[in-house]
Amino acid sequence: MVFPYIKAGTVNVNGLDLAKTEIHIGVTCPSGVTCPENEPIKLEGHWVCPGSENPNASFVCRETNFVLFTTVNGEITLNPNGQPPTPNVGYVPAAPCPEGYLIVFVVNLFDQPIKFDGLIGDAVVRLSDGALSAYNGVPVQADPALAVGALITLGRDPLTGGPTLIFDGGPGHYLALTGQLTGDVKFDNTTVSPLYNNTFLILLTLDVRSNNPNFPTFVPVTFYNARQAPTSAETNFVCWQKVDITKLSSSLNQTSQGSAEGSFVSAQAAKVPISGIFDIAGPATLLGLVLTTEGSMPKGVAREYITVPVNNSLPVPTLFVLD
Repeated sequence: MVFPYIKAGTVNVNGLDLAKTEIHIGVTCPSGVTCPENEPIKLEGHWVCPGSENPNASFVCRETNFVLFTTVNGEITLNPNGQPPTPNVGYVPAAPCPEGYLIVFVVNLFDQPIKFDGLIGDAVVRLSDGALSAYNGVPVQADPALAVGALITLGRDPLTGGPTLIFDGGPGHYLALTGQLTGDVKFDNTTVSPLYNNTFLILLTLDVRSNNPNFPTFVPVTFYNARQAPTSAETNFVCWQKVDITKLSSSLNQTSQGSAEGSFVSAQAAKVPISGIFDIAGPATLLGLVLTTEGSMPKGVAREYITVPVNNSLPVPTLFVLD
């Protein structure tokens, strides 16, 4: 399961310091099988960070992994601020970055990934004391031919030899993901009162070489206003990105577009070679969210909401390299 947006830190709500991101992970019994009562479940999680495109930072995507414990029909609550060891969950380290994403999967007692298509989950996001939104995690199932509890076949990174999770729908692997997104947007308004707003695209790829250099992922994007007039733009990122749409084109505001609402369509995401970086170029997976904030002043956050784009259903083989 993938949670595309995590934000570290706390916010004071009614006198309580609450995590800006609260993640809930539940486990259900997979369809077609009978699970013993209180069957123990072990999971492995990875906080994944964006890499810097500054050459001095070497395009490295930092990542921290950890294990979690629960049972079938149990529930885990965690956040990226870090949590001390607890009997029913385990130790959760702090994410090594202020924003990024989380990937989590079921493992056996030897920390080997196994098929267990029973994860459910959501994330609650608080950006201010009065702003609250949520989104569902993205579930990824394993090869339907595998038995529940069977080992997932790992690959090997051709560059480092490290183990990889393979998302391609092949025998013994996870199912494939896609590399294109389409969704609705609210164009930015930072000049006309009384209601201001900003819209952000949150984008990530699972084509990640953890704690190693990565090629940037390039994504051409076309925005349309309510009259179907297009605005071409492009973004690129290393592993993960949250970007205000006006950073992609200064005209993506309500005044220039002549409408408050519109839509966007991305082309196929692709990792592009950069001199001195060792990675694999070519089509890349693309997951994401659309985050919109509203307030009574420019860039204020009194409210927020998150929407989930759709994809083109065209699979893109993916390797997530474990550290």
